[in-house]
Amino acid sequence: FIDFMASDQEFIWSTNQDRLQKWSAETSTPLAEVTVPQAAGIPVVAFGAVWAASLAEQAIYKIDQHSHEILARIPTGLADLTGEFSLTASADAVWLVAAQGRLVKIEPVQNQVTGEIEVLPYSYNLSSSGDALWLSNTQNASVQRIDPALMQVTHCIQVDDKPWFLSATPEFVWTLNQTHGTLSKIDCTRCEVVATIQLPLLAQGDGGDIFADADRVWVRTTNLLLIEIDAQTNQILREIHHTRPAGSGAVMRCGQHIWVTAHDIDKVWILATG
Repeated sequence: FIDFMASDQEFIWSTNQDRLQKWSAETSTPLAEVTVPQAAGIPVVAFGAVWAASLAEQAIYKIDQHSHEILARIPTGLADLTGEFSLTASADAVWLVAAQGRLVKIEPVQNQVTGEIEVLPYSYNLSSSGDALWLSNTQNASVQRIDPALMQVTHCIQVDDKPWFLSATPEFVWTLNQTHGTLSKIDCTRCEVVATIQLPLLAQGDGGDIFADADRVWVRTTNLLLIEIDAQTNQILREIHHTRPAGSGAVMRCGQHIWVTAHDIDKVWILATG
């Protein structure tokens, strides 16, 4: 059940049931596996470690990138018990939504929660860019901009219906809006939506994932394996289909490759970005 991924630009780390697996584009088997009971959500690589959530233990595991040793297990609670959430990192901390309306800060040396910010309930997915955190909310179709230095929400930006997964670059924040199968493009400086992109009809519905960089946006949906969008022109460049239904999964860039997972059929694709 390989699913969500994090990248350290050399290796991919993926959740797979009760394990966190380390992968390379050069091999067809995992380089390492670490036990994380009911590993869920999108992990994050930061401060020399991989941070992953355990649904079973309602805790965050800190795993050394190189030795694969479990360095800490941090009880936090988790707001979303379906596993469809993400962790992110700022310059000095790891962040997650630990309870409804409660965004918490994990100090990465002490390995403990050292602060919290009140956010809208039903907010689960985080991304970071520059000096801000971005948090999507599924109930009121919005993205909250959070200043981690001030420890407060500074903006609440309306987007299309049911924004779940999001990805931030220094210039833009992108949300995958599940109800209508659209992307919202938010200008990070102006804190407003500058484009809404309609994806193919098959992109509508629950599930999926999104990853963006300065040039491209890649979208994974349950019924469409991968959609590639030009991040500057907002044009859909290509759709990639599988020969049989692949179910939902995730997408992540690692170096010069795009990784795509399909948890329903236990499959991974590795595509060259060029």
